[in-house]
Amino acid sequence: MDLSFGAFGLKWSFTPRISYSNSSGVIERYRIVNPNGISESTFDNVGTNQSFALMLIGNFRPTNKISTNGNFSVIQSKYSSSLNSSLNRDGLSLRGSLGISMQLPYKTAFESNLNYANNITAQGRNKGSINSSFGARKSFFKNTLSLRISTQDPFGRRNNNSFNQGLNFISQSYSTNNSSNVNFSLNYRFTKVKVNKVVIPPAPKQ
Repeated sequence: MDLSFGAFGLKWSFTPRISYSNSSGVIERYRIVNPNGISESTFDNVGTNQSFALMLIGNFRPTNKISTNGNFSVIQSKYSSSLNSSLNRDGLSLRGSLGISMQLPYKTAFESNLNYANNITAQGRNKGSINSSFGARKSFFKNTLSLRISTQDPFGRRNNNSFNQGLNFISQSYSTNNSSNVNFSLNYRFTKVKVNKVVIPPAPKQ
Protein backbone atom coordinates (compact mmCIF):
# COMPACT_ATOMS: atom_id res chain seq x y z
CA MET A 1 0.00 0.00 0.00
CA ASP A 2 1.29 3.43 -0.98
CA LEU A 3 0.25 6.95 -0.05
CA SER A 4 1.94 9.75 -1.96
CA PHE A 5 1.58 13.48 -2.44
CA GLY A 6 3.02 15.53 -5.28
CA ALA A 7 3.87 19.21 -5.42
CA PHE A 8 5.49 20.98 -8.36
CA GLY A 9 6.43 24.34 -9.77
CA LEU A 10 7.87 25.61 -13.03
CA LYS A 11 11.35 24.28 -12.25
CA TRP A 12 10.89 21.74 -9.47
CA SER A 13 8.83 18.83 -8.21
CA PHE A 14 8.66 17.07 -4.85
CA THR A 15 6.92 13.77 -4.09
CA PRO A 16 6.96 12.31 -0.57
CA ARG A 17 5.63 8.77 -0.27
CA ILE A 18 4.73 6.43 2.58
CA SER A 19 4.38 2.71 1.89
CA TYR A 20 3.67 -0.54 3.72
CA SER A 21 4.33 -4.06 2.49
CA ASN A 22 3.96 -7.56 3.91
CA SER A 23 5.87 -10.25 2.03
CA SER A 24 5.81 -13.98 2.74
CA GLY A 25 8.21 -16.60 1.45
CA VAL A 26 11.07 -14.08 1.18
CA ILE A 27 14.12 -15.51 -0.59
CA GLU A 28 17.51 -14.12 0.50
CA ARG A 29 21.09 -15.25 0.81
CA TYR A 30 21.37 -17.53 3.85
CA ARG A 31 24.48 -18.77 5.66
CA ILE A 32 24.92 -21.79 7.94
CA VAL A 33 27.94 -23.25 9.73
CA ASN A 34 28.03 -27.04 9.97
CA PRO A 35 29.26 -28.85 13.10
CA ASN A 36 32.59 -29.51 11.32
CA GLY A 37 33.15 -25.74 11.06
CA ILE A 38 32.52 -25.47 7.31
CA SER A 39 30.43 -22.46 6.29
CA GLU A 40 27.88 -22.75 3.49
CA SER A 41 26.10 -19.85 1.79
CA THR A 42 23.06 -20.26 -0.45
CA PHE A 43 19.62 -18.76 -1.11
CA ASP A 44 16.72 -19.92 1.04
CA ASN A 45 13.28 -19.00 2.33
CA VAL A 46 13.90 -16.75 5.36
CA GLY A 47 10.26 -16.23 6.37
CA THR A 48 8.15 -13.08 6.21
CA ASN A 49 9.06 -9.41 6.07
CA GLN A 50 6.93 -6.43 7.09
CA SER A 51 8.25 -3.02 6.12
CA PHE A 52 7.27 0.63 6.46
CA ALA A 53 9.03 3.09 4.18
CA LEU A 54 9.29 6.87 3.86
CA MET A 55 10.56 8.02 0.47
CA LEU A 56 11.40 11.59 -0.56
CA ILE A 57 11.74 12.14 -4.31
CA GLY A 58 12.63 15.49 -5.87
CA ASN A 59 13.60 17.05 -9.18
CA PHE A 60 14.98 20.52 -9.95
CA ARG A 61 15.68 22.14 -13.34
CA PRO A 62 17.63 25.39 -12.88
CA THR A 63 17.74 25.84 -16.67
CA ASN A 64 16.17 24.19 -19.68
CA LYS A 65 19.39 22.25 -20.27
CA ILE A 66 20.22 21.13 -16.72
CA SER A 67 18.17 18.71 -14.65
CA THR A 68 18.93 17.37 -11.17
CA ASN A 69 17.14 14.66 -9.22
CA GLY A 70 17.45 13.00 -5.86
CA ASN A 71 15.72 10.52 -3.61
CA PHE A 72 16.12 9.35 -0.04
CA SER A 73 14.44 6.39 1.66
CA VAL A 74 14.14 5.20 5.26
CA ILE A 75 12.75 1.68 5.55
CA GLN A 76 11.81 -0.07 8.80
CA SER A 77 11.86 -3.84 8.21
CA LYS A 78 10.86 -6.71 10.50
CA TYR A 79 11.79 -10.29 9.63
CA SER A 80 10.04 -13.18 11.36
CA SER A 81 10.36 -16.94 10.97
CA SER A 82 8.44 -19.66 12.78
CA LEU A 83 11.16 -22.24 12.01
CA ASN A 84 14.35 -20.32 12.81
CA SER A 85 14.39 -17.88 15.74
CA SER A 86 17.73 -16.40 14.60
CA LEU A 87 15.87 -14.85 11.65
CA ASN A 88 13.61 -12.76 13.92
CA ARG A 89 15.23 -9.40 13.34
CA ASP A 90 14.24 -5.78 12.72
CA GLY A 91 16.06 -2.59 11.84
CA LEU A 92 16.38 0.38 9.50
CA SER A 93 17.63 0.51 5.92
CA LEU A 94 18.88 3.75 4.36
CA ARG A 95 19.08 4.41 0.63
CA GLY A 96 19.79 7.54 -1.35
CA SER A 97 20.83 8.76 -4.77
CA LEU A 98 21.68 12.01 -6.54
CA GLY A 99 21.74 12.60 -10.27
CA ILE A 100 22.39 15.35 -12.77
CA SER A 101 22.01 15.56 -16.55
CA MET A 102 23.07 18.39 -18.87
CA GLN A 103 22.47 19.18 -22.51
CA LEU A 104 25.72 20.60 -23.89
CA PRO A 105 26.45 22.36 -27.21
CA TYR A 106 27.08 20.41 -30.40
CA LYS A 107 24.44 17.75 -29.60
CA THR A 108 26.32 16.50 -26.57
CA ALA A 109 24.84 15.38 -23.26
CA PHE A 110 26.36 14.53 -19.86
CA GLU A 111 24.93 12.64 -16.90
CA SER A 112 26.16 11.52 -13.49
CA ASN A 113 24.75 9.52 -10.57
CA LEU A 114 25.76 8.84 -6.96
CA ASN A 115 24.13 6.00 -5.01
CA TYR A 116 24.30 4.78 -1.43
CA ALA A 117 22.63 1.84 0.33
CA ASN A 118 22.77 0.47 3.87
CA ASN A 119 20.33 -2.43 4.05
CA ILE A 120 19.22 -4.78 6.79
CA THR A 121 18.94 -8.47 5.88
CA ALA A 122 17.41 -11.49 7.60
CA GLN A 123 20.81 -12.43 9.05
CA GLY A 124 22.44 -9.05 9.49
CA ARG A 125 23.27 -5.94 7.49
CA ASN A 126 25.02 -4.95 4.26
CA LYS A 127 26.80 -1.62 4.37
CA GLY A 128 27.78 -0.34 0.96
CA SER A 129 29.85 2.72 0.29
CA ILE A 130 28.91 5.33 -2.30
CA ASN A 131 29.20 4.19 -5.91
CA SER A 132 29.23 6.61 -8.82
CA SER A 133 28.71 6.60 -12.56
CA PHE A 134 29.39 9.17 -15.26
CA GLY A 135 28.38 9.19 -18.90
CA ALA A 136 28.51 11.37 -22.01
CA ARG A 137 26.66 11.08 -25.32
CA LYS A 138 27.32 12.70 -28.71
CA SER A 139 24.96 12.62 -31.69
CA PHE A 140 25.90 12.83 -35.38
CA PHE A 141 24.17 12.98 -38.76
CA LYS A 142 20.82 14.40 -37.65
CA ASN A 143 20.70 12.17 -34.56
CA THR A 144 20.92 8.92 -36.55
CA LEU A 145 24.33 8.03 -35.07
CA SER A 146 25.14 8.34 -31.37
CA LEU A 147 28.32 7.63 -29.43
CA ARG A 148 28.19 7.02 -25.68
CA ILE A 149 30.97 6.61 -23.14
CA SER A 150 30.29 5.75 -19.50
CA THR A 151 32.34 4.79 -16.47
CA GLN A 152 31.51 3.11 -13.18
CA ASP A 153 33.36 4.16 -10.02
CA PRO A 154 36.09 6.19 -11.81
CA PHE A 155 37.62 7.10 -8.46
CA GLY A 156 37.95 3.43 -7.46
CA ARG A 157 38.18 2.09 -3.93
CA ARG A 158 34.60 1.17 -3.11
CA ASN A 159 34.39 -0.35 0.38
CA ASN A 160 31.79 -2.91 1.43
CA ASN A 161 31.04 -4.16 4.92
CA SER A 162 28.62 -6.97 5.81
CA PHE A 163 27.58 -8.48 9.13
CA ASN A 164 25.87 -11.88 9.54
CA GLN A 165 24.70 -13.72 12.64
CA GLY A 166 23.16 -17.18 13.00
CA LEU A 167 22.45 -19.72 15.73
CA ASN A 168 26.09 -20.79 16.08
CA PHE A 169 28.18 -18.11 14.36
CA ILE A 170 28.87 -14.38 14.01
CA SER A 171 30.75 -13.17 10.94
CA GLN A 172 31.84 -9.80 9.61
CA SER A 173 33.47 -9.31 6.24
CA TYR A 174 35.16 -6.40 4.51
CA SER A 175 35.94 -5.97 0.84
CA THR A 176 37.41 -3.22 -1.31
CA ASN A 177 36.87 -2.79 -5.03
CA ASN A 178 39.63 -0.78 -6.71
CA SER A 179 38.54 -1.41 -10.30
CA SER A 180 36.94 1.13 -12.64
CA ASN A 181 34.94 0.14 -15.71
CA VAL A 182 34.72 2.16 -18.92
CA ASN A 183 32.13 1.31 -21.57
CA PHE A 184 31.88 2.53 -25.17
CA SER A 185 28.75 2.10 -27.27
CA LEU A 186 27.88 3.14 -30.82
CA ASN A 187 24.27 3.18 -32.02
CA TYR A 188 22.85 3.85 -35.45
CA ARG A 189 19.15 4.33 -36.20
CA PHE A 190 18.15 3.07 -39.64
CA THR A 191 14.52 4.12 -39.47
CA LYS A 192 13.48 7.68 -40.05
CA VAL A 193 10.75 9.42 -38.16
CA LYS A 194 8.22 10.83 -40.59
CA VAL A 195 6.04 13.73 -39.55
CA ASN A 196 2.58 13.75 -41.09
CA LYS A 197 1.11 17.17 -41.57
CA VAL A 198 -2.58 17.55 -40.89
CA VAL A 199 -4.38 19.88 -43.25
CA ILE A 200 -7.50 21.46 -41.85
CA PRO A 201 -9.98 22.41 -44.60
CA PRO A 202 -11.42 25.91 -44.47
CA ALA A 203 -14.79 26.35 -42.87
CA PRO A 204 -17.70 26.47 -45.30
CA LYS A 205 -18.96 29.91 -46.16
CA GLN A 206 -22.23 30.93 -44.57
